Amino acid sequence: PGGMRPTRALALALVVALSAVGGVARAQTTAELAPIALPEIPNDVAVANDGTALVSLFNPQQVGVMKPDGSMTLVDIGCSPSAVAISPDGSTGWSVCQESPLLMTIDVATGEVALADVGGGGPVNIAYSASTQMLIIAGAAGQIVITDVASLDDYQVIHDFSVGGTYSALALSSDGREGYVVTDRGAINAFSVESAALRTINLDMDIYATAVSPSPSG
Repeated sequence: PGGMRPTRALALALVVALSAVGGVARAQTTAELAPIALPEIPNDVAVANDGTALVSLFNPQQVGVMKPDGSMTLVDIGCSPSAVAISPDGSTGWSVCQESPLLMTIDVATGEVALADVGGGGPVNIAYSASTQMLIIAGAAGQIVITDVASLDDYQVIHDFSVGGTYSALALSSDGREGYVVTDRGAINAFSVESAALRTINLDMDIYATAVSPSPSG
């Protein structure tokens, strides 16, 4: 990212749909909350089951915590976040910065930040697997670090391996037990979150993929 990008307003909308069995009656209401002004366009967003969202703000070196009621708190993390993740219950958030080996853990209720050194170089993305209670951190050079979530500032590295190539995208399966990484080598690298068993799916393409999204059935 370059210099400061122009301010944008982020509008949240809550849609509640009620329908009766058999189609006897159906009602839908939409309530739009006041726009939330952000210092710049976020480069990543993560949303919990209750609607709490984290947004990464690169130039201000902050993570925005947005609540379903439209309120927002800006949390200073001391580096430019490249990605964010949040627990399904919205209580804990995580962020990584490409220029730092530290994992930032955010207490969503208080905005307090705890730091943990999980190694790895140039982390550019992060995902949380609720089923295994593990964090998956992807590095720019294709390195994957998988850690358990023991406490706010104590993380044990379970797996540390490389898929090779320059990182492009990271995604998890619907059950959170398998990860998928694509790089500039023209293949999808699938790995087990728990065992790190790695398999490569060759795409046989002249260009490399820039995103990956597994279906719910895998």
